[in-house]
Amino acid sequence: MKYGRAAGQIRFSIPKSTERDTAGEIGAAITPYLERLTGSEYLVKVTSRGTVVEVKGFAELIADLVKDNAYGALLAGVTVDNDGAKHTAQEALVTFSAKPVSPGDTLGRLHRKPSSRISAS
Repeated sequence: MKYGRAAGQIRFSIPKSTERDTAGEIGAAITPYLERLTGSEYLVKVTSRGTVVEVKGFAELIADLVKDNAYGALLAGVTVDNDGAKHTAQEALVTFSAKPVSPGDTLGRLHRKPSSRISAS
């Protein structure tokens, strides 16, 4: 997966494993999704403050898998459209404040833990 931004691209990679759990119901359902997403690329546009504004190509990447096995997407925790992928990508990023943070200030809302507060001191 590549995260593109104006200053360049950020690449994430996960080493491929040769082990596949296809014997069990869950393994058989999610393995096609995990194999498809491993090493795949789609566009995630992020503002300089960390807000995901657009995802392109994710839904198209898994469309045939969803059509054949939507239950696998649910089990794998994979969203089935670009808007859902946008939300998932946003949860992986921190959104920065529009105003500068000074010592003693706190950021009130973080995407992963809405009740968390981070001190700038």
